[in-house]
Amino acid sequence: MRQKQARPVRRPENTGNPERTGSPFLKLSFCILALCAAGLIQAGKTGALDAFMSSFKARVAFVMAYMSGENEPVSSVPKPRPKPKPEPESEPAPKTDQETLAELFALGKECYAHDKKRAAAWFSKAAKRGHVEAQCRLADMYARAEGVEEDMALALEWFRRAGEQGNATAQYKVGLMCMEGAGQPQDMAQAAQWFHMAALQGHARAQCDLGVMYAEGMGVPRDAAQALDWFRKAAAQGNAEAQYNLGVMYAGGEVVPQDMTQALDWFRKAAGQGNAAAQNYLGIMYCNGYGIAKDRHEAARWFQKAARQGQRNALAAVRQEEIVRAMEEDAGLDGQAR
Repeated sequence: MRQKQARPVRRPENTGNPERTGSPFLKLSFCILALCAAGLIQAGKTGALDAFMSSFKARVAFVMAYMSGENEPVSSVPKPRPKPKPEPESEPAPKTDQETLAELFALGKECYAHDKKRAAAWFSKAAKRGHVEAQCRLADMYARAEGVEEDMALALEWFRRAGEQGNATAQYKVGLMCMEGAGQPQDMAQAAQWFHMAALQGHARAQCDLGVMYAEGMGVPRDAAQALDWFRKAAAQGNAEAQYNLGVMYAGGEVVPQDMTQALDWFRKAAGQGNAAAQNYLGIMYCNGYGIAKDRHEAARWFQKAARQGQRNALAAVRQEEIVRAMEEDAGLDGQAR
């Protein structure tokens, strides 16, 4: 019989760390345990047994874990910290709607002097997004056929949009267009409403025109007291037409007690601003001595001023014999002075 060959005996694989299971490692472990035992004896003598036992248990657990390969010694060399990622460059804050609209409007203003068609295009972009000034400028351009074809309906629409946002000038323009029937059929009641909105904001021309509507009963019931009130407000802001209307009311004495001195004062203020009707009225007052001593030379001077502006009554007055003589005398005096 053949003898069976002896098979090499397999040694069990060492799954742990060979460096930790070798003899040197065991010696080190026993040394540590011996030191711990010595520490235990010393702790018993000094009365610090509880503190030592807590520390001892932690050390034993560390050694057992280290021997089984479950724990690695802590390296004394600190690991390099990862470099912080550079922060992305901050992008500029997005523009607000108001800033964008302001830029669109500015582009329109820049183009207006040399390219009205482009200006209208820029104004249109801003107007459609609610820019009030752009809406007013675009409306004016449609009304005057500047850069666009004349379109009174569109002009009225853009003025109306700006007026609805509270723009007093636009409100006044809508009132005028309603009064004149531009862009829509004439509507005096609507005109009075728009004038009233602008007048409440202190728009002098709207205040004056609203006064006229109350004085004439156009679109509103006739109300002389309301007319007087609105004329005064507009006149206080220097509106020449309102000043003339106040002069007429004081000269007539229908709404307020007749006061020719007050009438003369308001006529002078309006005439000084070039109001032809007030200049003609001053000529009448000087010619007839209303509220002031007669002075045909002063009358001739004011009639001439009004006549140069085409005021009909003044044109007729300068043909009167008395006024002609006064003008001739004034002309002779001017010639002698030269």
